[in-house]
Amino acid sequence: MRVRSALKFCVSIGAAMAMVGGLVTTVAVGSAATAGAATSSCHFSRPLKIVGMWDVKGEDPAAGNDFQNGLQLALKKINGSGGVCGQKVQFQRVPMSGVTPAQAAAAFKQVQEANPDIAIGAGGDTQSIGKLIATAGIPVISPDMNLNADYGGSVGSKWLYLISSTQSYRWKNATKFLVRTLGKKKVGIMAYTTQFGTVAAQAVTQQLKSMGLKACAKATIATYTPTTLTQQVLAMKPCNAIVDAAYPNVNALELRQALQNGITVPTMNDGGLTIAETEKLVTGSAIANSYSNADCNTLGTTKPMTNYRTAYEAAYGGTVPNYLSAITYDATLMAAAAAKKAGTFNKTAIDKAIGSIDFTGGICQKNYQSDGRHTLVHTNEILKFKTDGTWTKVASFTIPVQGKLTTSST
Repeated sequence: MRVRSALKFCVSIGAAMAMVGGLVTTVAVGSAATAGAATSSCHFSRPLKIVGMWDVKGEDPAAGNDFQNGLQLALKKINGSGGVCGQKVQFQRVPMSGVTPAQAAAAFKQVQEANPDIAIGAGGDTQSIGKLIATAGIPVISPDMNLNADYGGSVGSKWLYLISSTQSYRWKNATKFLVRTLGKKKVGIMAYTTQFGTVAAQAVTQQLKSMGLKACAKATIATYTPTTLTQQVLAMKPCNAIVDAAYPNVNALELRQALQNGITVPTMNDGGLTIAETEKLVTGSAIANSYSNADCNTLGTTKPMTNYRTAYEAAYGGTVPNYLSAITYDATLMAAAAAKKAGTFNKTAIDKAIGSIDFTGGICQKNYQSDGRHTLVHTNEILKFKTDGTWTKVASFTIPVQGKLTTSST
């Protein structure tokens, strides 16, 4: 199952896996005019260098090419616009398969040795390398949703920006939808015992309490790859809605076993459920009453998203893109836009540009804009799944701004 990328995006997993080192790919591409301004007076003396921090299929048994595919399409678009400040972009990928602190640190050392102008990735690894990012002084845009990686968090820094919404607010919004929109007041909570699960469970519990409610039932999932969830699923029998804060493979298992046990109440999952669906881990009736709180709807009907989906399916054999590829696409375009705005290779200037632009050239969000916690995403959507394997947006929420938003646009 190619769900590893989704797992790492959510949060670092605790089981150690072998890190494949040394494999580096370099691609020369073109410009960042796609990111906003049509013209630029800047001129670089060498190519802008971006390093991607992720593994690809073949380096890990469960690795996929989602991040890599999204970046490649972004580079193709950038290339078609002529270059960043008159130079092509140079891309280098450093495999970051390590999920123990030591393995992640070893991978990040390779990033430092590559000396990029900007780095993208480390989804799930910021807990391990956040402090290393701070001391390295390399601007990083990461799809991680680690609460501790916010600026002001234990591993956050001025150099790290999160191209994801704040996890706790997403789950609170999801709970509001279940209670207020669907009218479900007996909400059960299933969640991992890791930070990803505990933050979600706490947020749901807090939101229910603010509405004068309590969780109908609570069940924990202690392993990343359980073979059965019968006990947890049966604990949800008294409830008329379920929140499932786990990874895509576990979402799929829970939905299948719920159906087997006659439980067909609405179930709210993370954005990773779109991964479970595109990977065909769960289909048909099992997913018919499922929802996802997500930062990106790759089946959206906006022109930019439609164009991206068409390009992705053409490039990768008809495969429907998932949100991991799409946010990496946006992160790459935003990185190029920031470098163009900075007009220099000075990393402090590029970091300042990432933190000061209102980037409107992406596909997942109307705009990306850093707040005081370096969170770039400020809206999320609720997606409703269908038995045919597709989904539609049924609601959207604003994520509260944490600190002052930036005002410069590009």
